[in-house]
Amino acid sequence: MMANLAALQHQMQSVILRRTATAQHGGSTTSYQVPRDDLLSQLRPPAHAQTDAMLDIYCNAYRSRLAEVLEADLANLSAYLGKALFEHAAAGYIEAHPSDRQNVRWFSRNMPDFLAATAPFSNWPQMAEVARIELALADAFDSANAETFSLAMLTSISPDDWATLMVVPHPSVRRIDALNFTMEHDDGQLPTDIDEADIVLVGISRTSKTPTSIYLANRGIKTANIPIVLGVPMPLSLIEAKRPLVVGLVATAERISQVRQNRLLGAGHDPSEYVDRSTISAELTYARQLCTRHGWPMIDVSRRSIEETAAAIVALRGKAR
Repeated sequence: MMANLAALQHQMQSVILRRTATAQHGGSTTSYQVPRDDLLSQLRPPAHAQTDAMLDIYCNAYRSRLAEVLEADLANLSAYLGKALFEHAAAGYIEAHPSDRQNVRWFSRNMPDFLAATAPFSNWPQMAEVARIELALADAFDSANAETFSLAMLTSISPDDWATLMVVPHPSVRRIDALNFTMEHDDGQLPTDIDEADIVLVGISRTSKTPTSIYLANRGIKTANIPIVLGVPMPLSLIEAKRPLVVGLVATAERISQVRQNRLLGAGHDPSEYVDRSTISAELTYARQLCTRHGWPMIDVSRRSIEETAAAIVALRGKAR
């Protein structure tokens, strides 16, 4: 009886997840699609509904629950995408990444990679980065504890050493601090305290400033980004900043035009001067002149992923120290 119950449970799980089941034949294992009718024939009909309708309700309820988990874990992404588009993303993710653990705490973990690789979300790199930052905040909350000061440790420190003592924040605290700083200093916001940044990225529109900033912040690096607009001088606070490494992000006019075109189409707008290559070339020339004038190193992001751009920036930071 227990073996039959276990087999029935396995069949039902396979139907709900729309996946294949396995059967043992001698020393070999065969995979097969669980027939829905086979399962229905083994279920006792409910009193007031058809069995197949009740099974549909159960299957839909399972997916609805997982969608609720995604919305709870990624509330900011849900607000950014809107109800319809987030539901589309959630449905696709649930099919691509069925739950493989009994605890739903980690169910959302692959969403950034899913968004980065799946159209139409892959047209907007910031979608994956918003998901990444939300999950990073949750990870920081759940991070393993690090050793903290005890009274005995504090009293063991010589009074002569207190003047040079440096307190290092808990890793999760430092991570959250960097993420908050980066979100507050996105796209030229709060330029007055730009000198508190570790890195400042500058560049014309669609040079991946925001996703690169968030990627670096995920690694505990306070990163701000400021747009370069043709003919508009950079903030004086940036010119006079002494602490941060300022890096210019550039690309080919063709690459930027393509990215801007995708952005406009995705947003439901018609192409305009925003995607005109001659205008973009003028913007890039102005950006390069600014960077050269102020001695800011430049990185061409045309053929670089966000990770590769971030690695190049970190390498520049290491040389500048």
